Amino acid sequence: MKPDKAQAKQTIHELYNSLGSNKAPEIADIRAALLKVYNKTDQTANIEPLYSRLVNLIYSTGTVGYLGLTKEQERLIRDLAEIGKRAGPAGGAFMAYGNKDSF
Repeated sequence: MKPDKAQAKQTIHELYNSLGSNKAPEIADIRAALLKVYNKTDQTANIEPLYSRLVNLIYSTGTVGYLGLTKEQERLIRDLAEIGKRAGPAGGAFMAYGNKDSF
C-alpha cells in the first residue's frame, strides 16, 4: 500500500515546526533536509526511499550529538520511519549519512 503523500507532508511539517525552538547545532541540518524532502514529496512517484534516507540522516545525526528531542518529535520521526521502511534494505543506499545535500 502506497503511503499517503499528504499525511507524509503533514508529518514533516509538524516536525519541522516543532524543531524551530531547538538550539542544538545539528538541528539546522535536519530542518534543511526536512524542507527538501517536503518539497520533493509531490514530485516523487516512490517516496519511500526518500523518507528512508531522511530518517537515516536524522538517526545518524543523533548519534553524533545530543538532539534533545521531545517525545512528540520522536513519535513524528517514527512515523516517517514507518514510511521509509517500505523502501526495503536498499532504501538508504548511495547516501552519505549526515549529508543533508544528498536530497
